[in-house]
Amino acid sequence: MGVHATITAEWDGYRWSALSTRDPASGLLDKDGFLWQTSEETQAHATPEAVTAELQLQVRKALDWGVDVTHMDSHMGTVIHPKFIQSYIQAAQQAQVPVMLPRAEAAHAPFHGHG
Repeated sequence: MGVHATITAEWDGYRWSALSTRDPASGLLDKDGFLWQTSEETQAHATPEAVTAELQLQVRKALDWGVDVTHMDSHMGTVIHPKFIQSYIQAAQQAQVPVMLPRAEAAHAPFHGHG
């Protein structure tokens, strides 16, 4: 089972926050204290350091809960952005699991949707 690297909360009526911080300075959180709704907002505001801490904690929590983590993938493609790709790869390397990346032809296409 993979860890779905999530740094956005796109739904209007169902929102969630970061596991790693409640600090607005991290850039991970919108004015209401939830993760940003779009990849673009997250990419504009979040710091790579905050994303690294969040992704590492997401993996650690899964392992602590007994999940046999087999890989990491990306929620909405947000962590595939050049600003965060190293954070994503680093979290997977730390957990010693493969990281799912888009094919080269899809890497430059905008990511949309809920997944």
